[in-house]
Amino acid sequence: MEAAAAQAPAVRVRGVTPGWALAAVAFLTAIFTARPSPFYILDEVEAALDDANLGRLLGVFEKLRESSQLIVITHQKRTMEIADALYGVSMRQDGVSAVVGQRVGDRVRAAAEPAAVS
Repeated sequence: MEAAAAQAPAVRVRGVTPGWALAAVAFLTAIFTARPSPFYILDEVEAALDDANLGRLLGVFEKLRESSQLIVITHQKRTMEIADALYGVSMRQDGVSAVVGQRVGDRVRAAAEPAAVS
């Protein structure tokens, strides 16, 4: 991928490193905290994060969802586990795409938590 500015030589853009991803996510969450919005759309923002930083980001998602709606596009199982609803696109036998949705919310969280011992 190349990006070019007006009257400047082309600059080669390299892949996103985990450090840059973490800095970008931190910057976005700072903006989200300073200027709240009724909803956010996030596309695989956690893809380059390691497990520890993914856990931190999921904590931020939990705080944001108290006052906003989040639409998160992800392949991360841990991110999907905190969702209230999951939507996916699947291809049927005839080659036509179909949207599949499932409300999960508290059922997934209750199943993930250890049972209380009486």
